[in-house]
Amino acid sequence: MESSSGEQGTRGASISLKRHIEWIDTDAAGRYHYATALRLIEDAETSLLAQLGIVDIFTRLPRAHLEADFKRMVNFRDTIEVNLEVVSVGNSSVSYEFELLHEGELCVGGKLVGVLVDPDGRPTRWPDEHRQLLMPDGV
Repeated sequence: MESSSGEQGTRGASISLKRHIEWIDTDAAGRYHYATALRLIEDAETSLLAQLGIVDIFTRLPRAHLEADFKRMVNFRDTIEVNLEVVSVGNSSVSYEFELLHEGELCVGGKLVGVLVDPDGRPTRWPDEHRQLLMPDGV
C-alpha cells in the first residue's frame, strides 16, 4: 500500500492514499461494506493530521456531520484511492470533502465535519497555528 504526502492546495491541506480492499472489509458477496468507506476516510484524516504534526488533536475531534453518496461497488482486493481535502475551518469546526476512486471512477464522495473540543468535551476555538496548517491560504 502506498501513500503520498499531504499537500497544500488552494483550498486547504489534502492527502491522497492508496489502499486495498481486504477480506475483512467485505460482506458475504465479497463486496465492500459501507462502513469500510468510513474507515478509509478516517485513515486518510489521521494520516493528514499526522503529516501536519497535529495528530494529537484527533482524540478531541468528534464528528458533527457526515454525508456520503455511494456510486459504485468495490470488491475484495480492489485498489482504492482515498482523497481528502480540508475545505473550511470554522471557529471550532473543520470540514473535509472526500472521494474514494477505483480505476479513476468515483465510488464514494461526500463531506465530513469534525468539531474540536476541550478535554471536557466542549467545543473550543482552533489554535491559530493549527488553523494555518489546515487552511494555509486562509480560505
